[in-house]
Amino acid sequence: MNLKKLIAVVVLSVAAGVASATTGPDFSGLTSQVDWTTAIAAILLVMGGIASVYIVMKGGSLILSKLRG
Repeated sequence: MNLKKLIAVVVLSVAAGVASATTGPDFSGLTSQVDWTTAIAAILLVMGGIASVYIVMKGGSLILSKLRG
């Protein structure tokens, strides 16, 4: 098999794979039944906790740096 035929086979197989992959599976029946409000609230709660710890640490380091001179 020469190089041109090999390249043609690879290009055609990739094109066929891309054409068949354009329509993915439909998961709307599964995802529409999930209530995301509690998960979003939990994520926001955790992020708020992390942000408050960062703010306290940054404020403490600023105060200590001002006290040192």
